[in-house]
Amino acid sequence: MTEQAPSPAMWNGFGNMASLAAGGLVTIERGEGATVFDTAGRSYLDALASLWYCNIGHGRAELADAAAGQMRQIAAYQVFETFSNPPAEALARRISALAPMPDAKVFFTPGGGSDAIDTAAKLARAYWRAVGQPAKQVIIGRSFAYHGVNAYGTSLGGIPANAEAFTPLIPQVEHVPWDDAAALEKVIGQVGADRVAAFFCEPCACL
Repeated sequence: MTEQAPSPAMWNGFGNMASLAAGGLVTIERGEGATVFDTAGRSYLDALASLWYCNIGHGRAELADAAAGQMRQIAAYQVFETFSNPPAEALARRISALAPMPDAKVFFTPGGGSDAIDTAAKLARAYWRAVGQPAKQVIIGRSFAYHGVNAYGTSLGGIPANAEAFTPLIPQVEHVPWDDAAALEKVIGQVGADRVAAFFCEPCACL
């Protein structure tokens, strides 16, 4: 009797779990520059940069050495309330210096782009309340947009298949065609500029 491979224990985002359980899983175990290798030794060009975040390549020894050195001192420490740490402060100063405004403040989110979108949308609504314009709560996104997997990102994203299983999600979210500035102007006019909190637009659309 042929021994069956165990069923996957990890749930893959956007994955067809029935297909993966039947043997469709590709397990990447190492990388060198722009090339990654699976457990069977097959090589792949990582044109996705590991879902867009690994833009400096894999297997960079100098980065591993820098991370190991930092971990020997302290791996990480939270920055809520009164706490901080030197690497976080240094990174915040570097990013702040790149911003097109003086004395910009940097807010770090722990989980990547999905958390960043949720934080940005909440901050937009909170800002207008803080400055005395609480009616400015409508957020506009584009069709075919992808903004992550959290609640705000799923609501703002313009890909119906990603959202239909979870609706209703975040209220007061409008969508416009991804390539139509006139449609954006029209929606702002219909909603009322005094009710629009933010417009989310990424550099490319998921066509």
